[in-house]
Amino acid sequence: MAGGLAACGDGNTTTSANGDLSIITPIFQDSDGKELLEEDIADSFDQKVNLAVDYTPFDRLNEKLATSIAGGMSRDIIMTGVGWVQPFAEKQVLGTFEDSLPGQLDIHDKILDTCLYDGQLHALPYQMSGTFFVYDKEAFEQVGVEGPPESLESLREIGRELQQGGPSIDIFTNNPRIN
Repeated sequence: MAGGLAACGDGNTTTSANGDLSIITPIFQDSDGKELLEEDIADSFDQKVNLAVDYTPFDRLNEKLATSIAGGMSRDIIMTGVGWVQPFAEKQVLGTFEDSLPGQLDIHDKILDTCLYDGQLHALPYQMSGTFFVYDKEAFEQVGVEGPPESLESLREIGRELQQGGPSIDIFTNNPRIN
């Protein structure tokens, strides 16, 4: 997960009334990414939108967001790291989405959990590239699995079988440490 697409909620944004939206993002910096964001994604909005994009490297993003928010110059859309939603929402930097939105999305609950604060949806996950899995074909065959798993749930169950009760990594956890 590259980050959350967040709705800023304090009203102090840099939006103009003519369909311009400001966005700060640590991704999309290369020419293909800029074209994707500034043309393809911008064209997917219901109405004509011009994006004013601030491309900021991840290592400077938190400081730049904090400074701009403290100065009342927050962006209309911010892309953050995972785990940033809750602190920003707690400080009332992020607005909320409609309560009905999560039910309309095909997003796994554990991923959506990273976008919630106090039971409300403050961000939407955005994935830049798919994560891929490699597997040891022989180890899978030893526990009776022929071929790769067909779903993440299947991979999770196979992982538990392969660990035979030992420590395992749960791909649906919010905690990246071994459980």
